[in-house]
Amino acid sequence: MKTNTSQFLLFLILGLFLFPGNLKSQERKFEKVRIGVSVIPLAANSVGPYERLDGAGSLTSSKFFSGMLSLDYPINQRFFITSAVGYSRQQIISEGAPNPPNKPSKDTLSLKIFEVPVLAGFHLGRFFYANLGPMVHFDLSKKQQIMDKQNGLGLQFGIGFDWDISSSFSLQLEPGLKAYSLIPFESGNYPDRILSAGIKIGAKYVIW
Repeated sequence: MKTNTSQFLLFLILGLFLFPGNLKSQERKFEKVRIGVSVIPLAANSVGPYERLDGAGSLTSSKFFSGMLSLDYPINQRFFITSAVGYSRQQIISEGAPNPPNKPSKDTLSLKIFEVPVLAGFHLGRFFYANLGPMVHFDLSKKQQIMDKQNGLGLQFGIGFDWDISSSFSLQLEPGLKAYSLIPFESGNYPDRILSAGIKIGAKYVIW
């Protein structure tokens, strides 16, 4: 019993000394500029107009992958701004409306998008954070008639977990949503849009 009590007191004393130090280290990290790289290996994407169109075909996303390079600018210990550039690719499978006795027509598009988000971020304690902001995006795919070009202004939102490996290096896990072409640059009555839900895996490094 005496040994257990001594061990408890030892851990308690160490915790009292180390925990404030960790908090100060975390606060210092929040006040520094960090560069990051991340990928979204998998995502669930909804493709097509928001309105339901009778007799129209369907669009399906597959083989999705996305990568991004970012820079975090601290405002204070809680708020920060993230600017980034990203690239994603996916296959869009177009299937025509049923036309018995003929089989529906099918076609495939390799969709490539370049995006530039600017996000306002907020630290939720030591480990969690949230971000939200607009993104401008451009469709780099070849000219096609399967779906509307994805050039426009969208919105991005995420809630993530930030795990310190060292005082200057950390890993992130961030589930999030992206809505593309909320304001499309090209006119149309029922523009195709992409709503993407994915999990971002990344790392950040303090540069100054």
